[in-house]
Amino acid sequence: MTVAGLRRAAVVLVRRHGAEIRLAVLVTAAFVALLTADAETERIRLPFAMWPVPFGAFLTCLRAWLAAQAVLGLLLNHLSRTGW
Repeated sequence: MTVAGLRRAAVVLVRRHGAEIRLAVLVTAAFVALLTADAETERIRLPFAMWPVPFGAFLTCLRAWLAAQAVLGLLLNHLSRTGW
């Protein structure tokens, strides 16, 4: 969902839509900060972890994306062999 929302945010930034551009700039900047946060522990990235979630606001068919994400998660969970 984040990747699809990131693509839609990029479209908003390129086409410069009115009120949506503020959200696109904010969330894209936070996503870049999340990607560039280089630390030895994951605790440094935790404050930025919530910011990719608003990318879902750019998706028009949010239920379909959530269902696809759930199916993919369950598929990966059942097909991967872990010792847990």
